[in-house]
Amino acid sequence: MWRENNTREFEKVEIDWNDKMDLFPNSHFGFNGRQLLTTAVQEVDIAMVPLTVQEDRKKVVDFTIPFFYSNFGFIMRMPDPKTVKWRIYLDMFSSDVLLSIVTVLVLASLLLYTMEHLSWIWNGRKPSEKKELADIVEYIYGALVLQAGHRLPSSSSGRVFTCIFWISCVSLAAVYCGSLVASMALARREKIHFETLEDLVSQTEYKWGYVSGTYLDSVLQKSNIEVYQKVYQGARQFATEDQEVLSISGDVHFRKLMTEKYVFISPVPHLQTVSFSDCRSLLSTERFVEDNSAFGVPEDSPLKEIFSLKLAQLQDSGILGSIHQKYKLQNNCSEVSQLLNQHTIKPDDVQTAFFILLAGIFIASDVKWFSAILNFLVLSKSCAELEGGSGESRHTHPSCKHLKDPDHRVRCVCLELIGAIGSPEQEVVDDSHEPFIPIQSLLAGFCGDQDSRVRASSFNAMVGHKELPGLVPVSDSEDELRLVDDGFAKICNMVNDISVQVRMEAAVLLGSLHQVSPKFLEQTLDKKLMSNMRRKKSAHERAREHFASGEWATGQKWADDAPKEELDPDNVNLMNIGACGAFVHGTEDEFLEVRNAALDSLCELASQSASFANLSQDSIIDMFNDEIESVRLNAINSLRKLNRFITLREDQLEIILGVLQLMNQQGVQCSSSIADNQVLSLIDQILGLTRKLEHQYLGVSSVDHALIQQTRLKAGTLQILTKMKSDPTRCSQAKETYLQQLQALKKFLETNELAADPCFVYLFSVLNDLENGKISDILKHLQHAVKSIAPCGISLQNSCIRRVTAIMHEPTGSSDNPIRFTTGLTVTVPVHATFENVQNVDCIRLKVHYPDQKSYLITPKKCHFIKLNPLQYKLISEVIISHSLWSDQSHVEISIVMETRDGETVSCQELCRPVKVPVAPKAAKR
Repeated sequence: MWRENNTREFEKVEIDWNDKMDLFPNSHFGFNGRQLLTTAVQEVDIAMVPLTVQEDRKKVVDFTIPFFYSNFGFIMRMPDPKTVKWRIYLDMFSSDVLLSIVTVLVLASLLLYTMEHLSWIWNGRKPSEKKELADIVEYIYGALVLQAGHRLPSSSSGRVFTCIFWISCVSLAAVYCGSLVASMALARREKIHFETLEDLVSQTEYKWGYVSGTYLDSVLQKSNIEVYQKVYQGARQFATEDQEVLSISGDVHFRKLMTEKYVFISPVPHLQTVSFSDCRSLLSTERFVEDNSAFGVPEDSPLKEIFSLKLAQLQDSGILGSIHQKYKLQNNCSEVSQLLNQHTIKPDDVQTAFFILLAGIFIASDVKWFSAILNFLVLSKSCAELEGGSGESRHTHPSCKHLKDPDHRVRCVCLELIGAIGSPEQEVVDDSHEPFIPIQSLLAGFCGDQDSRVRASSFNAMVGHKELPGLVPVSDSEDELRLVDDGFAKICNMVNDISVQVRMEAAVLLGSLHQVSPKFLEQTLDKKLMSNMRRKKSAHERAREHFASGEWATGQKWADDAPKEELDPDNVNLMNIGACGAFVHGTEDEFLEVRNAALDSLCELASQSASFANLSQDSIIDMFNDEIESVRLNAINSLRKLNRFITLREDQLEIILGVLQLMNQQGVQCSSSIADNQVLSLIDQILGLTRKLEHQYLGVSSVDHALIQQTRLKAGTLQILTKMKSDPTRCSQAKETYLQQLQALKKFLETNELAADPCFVYLFSVLNDLENGKISDILKHLQHAVKSIAPCGISLQNSCIRRVTAIMHEPTGSSDNPIRFTTGLTVTVPVHATFENVQNVDCIRLKVHYPDQKSYLITPKKCHFIKLNPLQYKLISEVIISHSLWSDQSHVEISIVMETRDGETVSCQELCRPVKVPVAPKAAKR
């Protein structure tokens, strides 16, 4: 295959037969660059072996055209499916789709928030309830499953956009569910981590290697391609730690492939023998560095053309392909691989959902502009017709002509225009009524409109007349009502409306009518009972009448037991009963928004009248039993506002105390504001508060620090005095601790040249008597000092003062799935937290509180803290928990505390609320 020349020296080995043995360092033409014993014939016509076509070999030998074409690739083994099961629901989407979904959620929330807040510019009416951005984000993310109902956006454009957004979500969910079902139906759900050399060299989890000294090794070393250089340098770097990555044995590489996180680079045919038989081995899709095989002939040999021509004919005839197909290895994993490649949802699969969403934005914008143009035309036409009349009739007559428009927005605008510029005594023309009717009656007629938004606009227009004096006639009677009373009664009827939004707005507007007559206010708390289409007397009323008569019905009196006359059901109106029971219905409504609004209005009206406040306290106290915490807190605050008018009865106090026992910390804090003069009198609470002020706040001045120490020592003085009075023989240790604190306070005040409190001025003067005196003398001095104790104010309003805070990110406490572990063994719970304004992390502890009331403090390792800023740290640690067998699952509370020392006293102060982690130990298997 080669001939000797002056460029290479061979060491001759003499033998008896025609062949000769050459021992040479084969760095260019051989297999692995090492010294090999190679046999060569003196005169070789052709080498009938598969030789890899290389440029260096072409210098000494010619090659026929390749009869086998191949490339290099790499193979890896898929990870254990148990380690990636948690990613199955995320792996269904590609990273582009996940990013698009998050972007759409953010943009859709901002767009809907803008539509809701700017809709009043077009329709001229501000929303009664302003929605915050957090509410919009929550609605976009989760409330769409309702598909309809009272929680839809109030603006028309917002509703159109919501409907289109729902359609896009349905299509996106359909694609996701289909792919998820197909994926879970397969035996394996993993996919290759990387498929190209770029991905291979950019990751750090897997090592790679190849057979050294081969053609590939030479190409990677001499190539100018950056990725080839990275592959070569990476393999050489791995070889410094593990020489097997460059082993000349392929079996070594395949063994590492099966047992380690290892990638083997080799010709594709060699790799296919493994990937076709082992379905957990994945072959890369990228092919690189050609590995073509051909026959070798001497330079300028005529055999080159002959064999090349014959090989070309064999290839054209398909004989070589048939032979290759006949002996081709059977791929037992191809079908699964194809399905796996189809599982990941790409942007092209869900582009329809995003197109639908884009169309929804344009449709919602068109609805917004159409609404604005329609309202503008209605107002312009009304204003043009106003110029032809005289007085106030010019303002109302054109708007009345549009009250029968089929579009609810036109009717709403007309009602608002009538309420804004019309007079309640003015009479207008209406075809459906008498020739002329008052505006107040016209507005009241639309309280029964079929559209809830029109009904809300009607009583909103009536409320605009609440400050105007005047009387309105009562139908079927010669009596007259005050304008505000008539409007109040009509709005009370709307508390029973079928629409939640109308009921809530009606309950809110009731609180704005402060000039209502007391008799109408009292009716709102009177719930009428009906029986057989007649008003039924209550038990109290029947008992009162029986007591006043003093006798029983005997039947001897004329018409004593005469039957009642028959009533026409069409003439009995059960709903239009004025203001009767309005607040009773409002506070008993099934929706908390209506209950809260009714409670606010009830409190507002009660604060204007002492008599109504006394009547309403039963209704307010009944709200203490509400199932929703926000309603209970609202009832507490409402009762606090009326404390100057009311006096609690014994039965009412029992209700309040019974409810407070079941309320959380926030409810107890709100209820404590009912008692204005409540003072913290427990010594332990004072000591804990001063300890918190001393250790959890940075930047406190020496003056404030002195006040904190003196306040704590005042409580300590009361504490030591109580102990010495109760048992003087067992307080020697407490006495020594108290004297040490007293001396430390004196030294601190003298060092900072600060004045002491009169109580401590006296104690400093008798300090020697306290140290060496008798118990009776010490008690006398302490009792004298206690008389001069006075509270001092501590202000922490300085901008330089910062509080030590901790935020626990993990565990979150929101999971309902308990952590299960075998009894007696351990399980780890990851803890992630951030700290602000912490000077020394050595005092940070993790507190674990078990259901059996046992608590343990765990000191995190110093390497678990990551310093972000001089006073800001991040903690990434874990808590090891273990316990005996429980009858049922329970919660383990994990919190972050700060350990502080005051002399020999060690205490812990919580920096964040405990997080409850559900835990369920299980019995060990036998």
